[in-house]
Amino acid sequence: TWPNGATIAVVRVDLDTGAIVNRSEAVDEWNFAVQYELTKSSSLDVSYVGSKTTHLNQNISTNDPVPGPGAIQNRRPYPQWGTFVYADFQENGFYDALQAKYEARNWHGLNTLLSYAYSKCIDSGTTQGGTTLLLLSQYRGPCDYDLTQAFAGSFDYALPIGKGQQFLGNAHGFVNQALGGWKMTGIVTLRTGLPFTPVINGDNANTGVGSQLPNVTGTPTYVGQQSCWFYVALNPSCTALAPNAASAFSVPAAYTYGDGARNTLRANGLKQVDFTIMKVFPIGEKRLFQFRAEMF
Repeated sequence: TWPNGATIAVVRVDLDTGAIVNRSEAVDEWNFAVQYELTKSSSLDVSYVGSKTTHLNQNISTNDPVPGPGAIQNRRPYPQWGTFVYADFQENGFYDALQAKYEARNWHGLNTLLSYAYSKCIDSGTTQGGTTLLLLSQYRGPCDYDLTQAFAGSFDYALPIGKGQQFLGNAHGFVNQALGGWKMTGIVTLRTGLPFTPVINGDNANTGVGSQLPNVTGTPTYVGQQSCWFYVALNPSCTALAPNAASAFSVPAAYTYGDGARNTLRANGLKQVDFTIMKVFPIGEKRLFQFRAEMF
């Protein structure tokens, strides 16, 4: 007999052998790619990449009461026990992506590599934490690491200035040392934000389940400030920053779960540029001096 409020883990057991029954997680992957040579020094790759994860483990809470008034423990299906953490191996996840890559080498001293992905990842809980059984259907949505769009581009370019180059090709001495041999490199990264789940404070349903979902009443207004990322009327910072906006979420009625879902909002995207300009100054046959400036 377990004391009231105790938490135990429940697993499937074969009654004939006593062995724990689980399923081996399997990942099936498939892809189709086309590569085309645009010129002798440049190429384009376009591919579709997909995968499916079968028998994905989710630890589901199953001994939680339905929403309602009264003591939580007395309303559990099995009141002599606390929360059952049930290891379920029946979930699955999907990933689909369109990926493209462009590469060019030594085009008048310029080398470039550009890549882009448009993708979607769906599961019922990325970290296998799961949720209560009554909310399981509302937790199927974008993976925690789902990036809808991602772009990365890099280049390095030897400036065509100095002895033997397109500009100042006859330069020598101090002019060639000062103006010739400069090189620029850079990386540009652009991607959409990661998803996150809006939740309410407290146990509104009176079930002992944390991170409960709100009701959805409209389309969220993104304010994008640290004190108010998306508009909520109860947040005074939001009313000051966006006085004409309307709330997209509301607290459900007492003793009910909200109709919201997991990972319905997006955090801020990433826009990053790394840039370098540099030059090597030879000093005799065995030594050199490098000037390098980097900006982020």
